[in-house]
Amino acid sequence: MLTLYHMLTISAIFQI
Repeated sequence: MLTLYHMLTISAIFQI
C-alpha cells in the first residue's frame, strides 16, 4: 500500500 501512495505522491509533485 505504501508503494501505491508513494507513486501518487510523486505524480502529484511532478504535476505541480
